[in-house]
Amino acid sequence: MAIEKVTVVGGSGTAGSAVVSALLASPFQLTILARASSTSKLPGGARIIKVADSHPLDELVAAFTGQDAVVSTLGVLATDVQKRIIDAAAQAGIKRFIPSEFGLNLRNARTLARIPAMASKGEIIDHLKAQETKGLSWTGIATGAFFDWGLENGWLRVDLKNRSVQILNDGTAKFSTSILPRVGESVVQVLKHEAETRNRYIYTQSFNVSQQDIVKSLEAVSGQKWAVDFLDEETFIKDNATQGDADDMKRIENVVFAQAVLDCDFEKEGLSNDVLGLQAHSLDAEIEKILNSAA
Repeated sequence: MAIEKVTVVGGSGTAGSAVVSALLASPFQLTILARASSTSKLPGGARIIKVADSHPLDELVAAFTGQDAVVSTLGVLATDVQKRIIDAAAQAGIKRFIPSEFGLNLRNARTLARIPAMASKGEIIDHLKAQETKGLSWTGIATGAFFDWGLENGWLRVDLKNRSVQILNDGTAKFSTSILPRVGESVVQVLKHEAETRNRYIYTQSFNVSQQDIVKSLEAVSGQKWAVDFLDEETFIKDNATQGDADDMKRIENVVFAQAVLDCDFEKEGLSNDVLGLQAHSLDAEIEKILNSAA
């Protein structure tokens, strides 16, 4: 029997909002599971269920009973909570679980070595594999960096106001990246392609580009020359080593950026775009939208 009822856990963050928007536009019946104390504004059109902030197992099982799939968009540090959610999904008879992966290629050894906090996501996949004998299937989805979000807020080291870009090494390394709607589309299409995506890690993208490609597109679309500052990879990684202080989260975000543009070429891993019916987006068209909105 095909998946019809889907519950999203943590649907108010960057990825979560994109997933919720895509599911609301799909034929699936959407439920959003939120913490009792949450004050996040959730969209209309979805059933809302709240559970205690500690995510008790019995409340989770009750919330998942009668559902077909669960999509987690919890933060990277919520490992124990996500494991409990997986246990509850298995007990409730959920058919498909999509963990909070997205973003980077967490099968890449250098990424895990440089960002130890991400290693917990490997624990989640192992935990899901242990539930397969109970009838719970899973799909991990890597989409690459969120391109539109990263360009708009400067995370991709592009300063839209001052027309400047910071590039790691020579900027020719290709990497996969997705606009936020593609993140949501990936989830929807995985749920529509149960057999092809069962118990495996898949890769999707909007386009495969280099940092130099982005600079060329920025200049072509804006009709202006952009200033480029080249950064050495090893120096950048060394300068952003964690030090156990309040700035560590920012340092980790910087290393995540580095790994997103250096070790996320999903075309080398094997894309699932064709299997899922996901068409490539246009780099120039997306940059034009972002420049126009920033004007």
